[in-house]
Amino acid sequence: MSFLQASSVTKTLETVAREFAEEIKSTIVKALPVKTTNLGVRLSEKDGRGRVVLETSEPIELSCDNRPLLYLAIKYHFTLNGTHSFLKVESSSFCVLPSKSGNPLFRYEYLDAPSDSTPSAHLHVHGHRDEIVKLLYVSERSRSNRVQSSNAREKGMVDPKKVKHLAELHFPLGGPRFRPCLEDVVELLIVEFGVDSGDDWRIAIQEGRRAWREKQFRTAVWDDPETARAALAQFDELQDKANETKREERVVQF
Repeated sequence: MSFLQASSVTKTLETVAREFAEEIKSTIVKALPVKTTNLGVRLSEKDGRGRVVLETSEPIELSCDNRPLLYLAIKYHFTLNGTHSFLKVESSSFCVLPSKSGNPLFRYEYLDAPSDSTPSAHLHVHGHRDEIVKLLYVSERSRSNRVQSSNAREKGMVDPKKVKHLAELHFPLGGPRFRPCLEDVVELLIVEFGVDSGDDWRIAIQEGRRAWREKQFRTAVWDDPETARAALAQFDELQDKANETKREERVVQF
């Protein structure tokens, strides 16, 4: 079923994506004193399937004492899940930059279908540390992991022209379900970097994070309903025992 043929599915996908975009906009505007989020939604197609891209047209300017300090770029790729009932994040990126253009300072990324050597949720740090670079060349496996060009890899040789950088490392951040969300990054920028914030930023972050985690938990239950049922059964059993203990204690008191 192609993207153009699935008009009802396309409408559902776009509608749900725009609802999610409004949630993000609300969190950002409440947490950060910004006039606009620059967030836009556009339709796309890949491999005959409908996609929605949610991204900032240009990085959001973050200030400190009303003076520009950092910039935040946001990007999501969505599709619908197998039942066409929920949004599925195929990839996401939260990128923090020192200026509107150029290399970022760090970026949180997620890939729904990563390669074998890449964790689905990971962090890239753009910087340089001689000790880390040196350690990357101690092991033969590490040396040949990402420093080879495709031709060199086929020949089993290390490409000396390509030096591994710290920004190439993928620091794991959990699995696909309970990975860091945008609210975590916004909180980091406010607390650690001291960017200007709204009066109720803590409430906005808490509400946004709770909504995100509820969505992830719901999806996790769908992923493994048997474990969810077993956990609920165990919970009910423990609750029954606790209630029985309380009743016995009240009888003893009388």
